[in-house]
Order: sequence, then structure tokens, then C-alpha cells
Amino acid sequence: MVPQTSSGRQRARGTIQFECDRRVVGGTLDRDLAFVRRIVLLAARPWRDGIGLTWLETAPLIRLLPNDQARKPYPLSWGKQQLQLTELDAHLVRMAPGVCRA
Repeated sequence: MVPQTSSGRQRARGTIQFECDRRVVGGTLDRDLAFVRRIVLLAARPWRDGIGLTWLETAPLIRLLPNDQARKPYPLSWGKQQLQLTELDAHLVRMAPGVCRA
């Protein structure tokens, strides 16, 4: 087992703080954190080295940041959906799931 150093944690916190200081939108930072979390989980669980050991003994908990500035969902009305679909090529319209075709 490799001991986890506080300097590694400090670097990670410093990187996250740098991104927050740059006024990166919360969703952007959350996507990056989610990507890192996915890689770390893969390294701790299914990914194995040549002798069958995982790359990491355990995966650290990576929490996403609270996102106060998330955009509200904007569902399209049926009329606007039909208008959008008229602009698509026929093969793309056929691929649209759950579309009423009159």
C-alpha cells in the first residue's frame, strides 16, 4: 500500500481552487471532476495490471461542487418540435425517438 501524502491532496485542492478563482462555470468544473472521478473509479475497480491487481487500492471520494447558476430546463412545445423537425433531413427525422409523425 502506498501512503497517501497530504501534498497530493494540497495540489488537487489548489488546482480546484485555481479553477474556481478563474470563475469557471460550475457545470464545466463538475464535468471535469466527473471525468476524473470516472477514471479513478475504473482504476480502483475493473482495471487490472498484469498480475490481476487493481491500479488503486481504493477510490477517493470526489464530490461535485454545488451549482447555483445551472440553467433552468427549457422543454420545447410540440409545435416548436415539429418546426425543428421540418428543418431536418428525412433520415434524421426517422431517428428522432418518440416523435409523432402525422
